[in-house]
Amino acid sequence: MFGFVICNRNNLKDSEYDRYRSAYCGLCMSLKKKYGNLARFALNYDMTFLATLLGSLYEGIDICKKEGYISETNKVCNSDSRDNAYQMSQIQQIRCILHPMKKKNILHNKYIDYAADMTILLMYYKCVDDIEDDGKVTAKVYKTLLKKAYKNIVDTYPRQTLCVKKSLEKFTELEKKGELTPDVATNLSGAMLSEIFVYKEDFFAENLRRFGYELGRFIYLIDATVDYEKDIKKASYNPLVYMNKKPNEMYEILEQAIGNATYYYEKLPIVEDENILNNILYNGVWQKYYMKINREVEKNGK
Repeated sequence: MFGFVICNRNNLKDSEYDRYRSAYCGLCMSLKKKYGNLARFALNYDMTFLATLLGSLYEGIDICKKEGYISETNKVCNSDSRDNAYQMSQIQQIRCILHPMKKKNILHNKYIDYAADMTILLMYYKCVDDIEDDGKVTAKVYKTLLKKAYKNIVDTYPRQTLCVKKSLEKFTELEKKGELTPDVATNLSGAMLSEIFVYKEDFFAENLRRFGYELGRFIYLIDATVDYEKDIKKASYNPLVYMNKKPNEMYEILEQAIGNATYYYEKLPIVEDENILNNILYNGVWQKYYMKINREVEKNGK
């Protein structure tokens, strides 16, 4: 399910892409500092999006409060504070093992640390799922290596952990019984992300929860679309089979799914990084789908 919530580099300014990459590198560094170098194998752009979203939402609000644009009880932030909204994040320049010759901008804030924790949580349960499906040795090894980090996350984030755990268990149970319908599978995928997108229970929690839920449903459907042939060959569950749909027939369903997600996204008073987030949600998430469809067109000569 990882790898779909990404930017379209061609439609971002250089400064915006640099900002986006600094969040990605910041997530990588946070994973290393909190959980060691091996945790960096779990790095993905999907959780970079989460870190950027939460930082854009909460840091902008905090800056507005600090500068007096809104009070503690007001719900809407005046965008006049944009020039100062990066003050609460720290940006450092460091060299990393992959780029030793040139220093990279590293963005750090508490939302990136939160995204690092959620990265480990999701990767741990991805290993659980891979072991259940294929008995992968690599998944077993990585799950063992993540065990200590996972236990810390369970203690710190019981709400998020319980939601992911229950959703995956239900998914596995229904799949074994042959009772996993496309709607149920899609909804369970949405449920897994719903609580992860809720950083804290506050005024924004419900819209974040609904956004995460709908985005999770979209990710599951587009992942199934892109992996259709691979799943057929492996005899893995794929909702398109039950829906009697081929990948090139999924556009309208996917469009509605991402539309449901952006409906709740647009209710959030995003102060910073709006162009980056919009680029991802309205453009970037479609890239792998279009690559697949274009390959099919070329293959069929149409």
